[in-house]
Amino acid sequence: ITGEFENEFVRQLAASGESKIWLGANSRGRNDGDYVWTDGGALTYTSWQHGQPRTTGNDNPDCTFMGYLGHADDKWYTAGCGWTAARYACSRPVAPGTPTVSAAEMLRTTSVAPITWCEISRSRHTCDANEDVQADNLDVTIYGLLAWGPPTATSLKYHGVAQRRVIPFAFTQAAPAPLPGDVKSFYLTAPDHMISTASGSYACSYHILPIPDAANTKYHIINYKVRIGGPSVQEGLFHHMDINACDQAVPGMSDGQMAPCDALMGLCQYTLMNGGYGPSGTDLPPDAGIPIGKGSTLYVVMSRHFYNPANKAGVIDTGSSYRLTYTQQLRQNDMSQITLGTDHIVVPPNTFGHVVSAHCSERCTQRLGSVRVRSVSFHMHGHGSRARVRVVRNGAELEPLADIDPWDQSQATRQVSRDLLPGDKLFLECVYDNGLSKTLGYGDNIDDEMCFAFMVVLGQSRISSCLDFPVGLPGSPPAACNGYHHLPQCNWNIP
Repeated sequence: ITGEFENEFVRQLAASGESKIWLGANSRGRNDGDYVWTDGGALTYTSWQHGQPRTTGNDNPDCTFMGYLGHADDKWYTAGCGWTAARYACSRPVAPGTPTVSAAEMLRTTSVAPITWCEISRSRHTCDANEDVQADNLDVTIYGLLAWGPPTATSLKYHGVAQRRVIPFAFTQAAPAPLPGDVKSFYLTAPDHMISTASGSYACSYHILPIPDAANTKYHIINYKVRIGGPSVQEGLFHHMDINACDQAVPGMSDGQMAPCDALMGLCQYTLMNGGYGPSGTDLPPDAGIPIGKGSTLYVVMSRHFYNPANKAGVIDTGSSYRLTYTQQLRQNDMSQITLGTDHIVVPPNTFGHVVSAHCSERCTQRLGSVRVRSVSFHMHGHGSRARVRVVRNGAELEPLADIDPWDQSQATRQVSRDLLPGDKLFLECVYDNGLSKTLGYGDNIDDEMCFAFMVVLGQSRISSCLDFPVGLPGSPPAACNGYHHLPQCNWNIP
């Protein structure tokens, strides 16, 4: 293991089964504490747990393993080489002549063990021959499925329009960007939770950010990473996890306490972060950070969404957490999220191509300010077929801000770089195919639907969401600009 990327990849392998997994580092036939890899190579990267390596003991601890504390544990420990409670991980060299994918070409990865989706930008000749509408020298985005496991352990399965092609790639590890000297990390870990037997459910917990001098010092989060594993992942019930910011402390709640989601989310509506499932998590752009501490977020809610269509009982979600990396050396821009969406979803039975639209009016975006959108993440359930955000400026429709057609949950985020201006009209469109004999409505269950878009923006946005037919309100009220940082949460005077 030569770096954090590989270390996290091995941890994810362990998370799909037994949490304890042998590594190749050992000191057999060598002095105590003199560890090398099985090929004799030196340890240029380590992830020892505090107090490790243990070099003496009755068990002769000459070998190393990972995962002593469970599926979220990426630390290394030593044990006797004859210990039978751990499994093992192996690697193999890449075949000669295998083309590589550089860090510059890798746009994004999304990992849900044991599969990693990736987006790669490279020249046209790697695409299907029939897709020659663009010049050969143009860069395009390839959407691929990287399946870790035989027989295509290093193959990218490229999903093209005309065919399915398997292309072998070797993924080179990017050199880590230099970090400020004061960078620190902490974990927010959700309490263990017995998952409901309902086909869809949420679990929410309240947390206080453990940062020093939080009331007087502002920090920037520069990386965040989800860590999941255990029974909820093994049984296929874990769907996603988000963090919402609270404008102030929630009365009567203590750090780590669980409470009904409706109550907590009503008080903590602002989406602080979602995603972060790749091996290295989500690195924020070098000119931006998510503000926490003074004048910003001190209290958060962690929400977990589970799908349980088979109504399995007795499955516990354990160890689900976010690792947040932060610095006091503030970057040029604050980064925040703006939520578009609606709960007014009625899809008739046996209907295909049904469009649900959520409108964010120009009077709402007057409060938006001038911001630059860096990414758009959509959220629908299993009946979605397309999602996009349309932009109208001064009466003329511009190119969509983001468009996913056809819909694919693993490709639900689009990286963009577009400016939004006060007075722009935004239209979120979610398209559904309902082959069932019943009407689809809004809800948590797998046969219910949702329609949301989360825009990550740079700049001082004065709204955190623009919702059409806001959640929980009867009838058809006008779109609401939900404010953050002491602005009114719902201003019904804005059409």
